[in-house]
This record gives sequence, structure tokens and C-alpha cells, in this order.
Amino acid sequence: MSRPSPATPTRPRDPTRGRALNIPVQVGGVTVHPGDVIRGDSSGVVVVPREHLDTVIASTREVAQRETAWRQALAAGASVAAATGAEALIEERRKTTAVPLP
Repeated sequence: MSRPSPATPTRPRDPTRGRALNIPVQVGGVTVHPGDVIRGDSSGVVVVPREHLDTVIASTREVAQRETAWRQALAAGASVAAATGAEALIEERRKTTAVPLP
């Protein structure tokens, strides 16, 4: 058998108080402006200011292409150092470094 449970609705005295739209806010010590892009995944959260969005998108596309090439090289049997170009960089440094590297 259910019993009635009287309740009084509650609401702020001034429902417009404390509300604002399209203003900068602080989140975790970072200022987020209207129009900024917030992206999060299991690695963390990033705030991209609107004025940097095109540059960030271009950079992420370059990184994705580079990582695809690395995966293809690894699948073809290359070492991680060879696939990522680290092997070539180390060899170049060996040739140009005054103190011979081991």
C-alpha cells in the first residue's frame, strides 16, 4: 500500500539570478570562452580557442597521416625506430656529433 508523501516544490527566489550566457568561464583553472571547442577522451580534456581551431585541425590531420604511415611500416616488418624515423635521426646525429655516440 502506498502512502502519500507531501512535498513542497522548491525554487530560487529569483530564477534569473546567477544565470548568464556566452560569457567566459573558469573550468579547472582554464578560461573557456564562448565558441571555444572542448574535446575529451580517456587521455584527458583539451580546450581549443576558436581562433586556433583551423591550425589545430590541420596539425591533427598531419599527425593522423604520420601515425597511419608508422602502422603500415610496422605491419610490413619495420622496427619502431625505422618506422618512426628515429633510426635515421640517430644515424644523422652520429655523423654530425663531435663526440661519437656509442
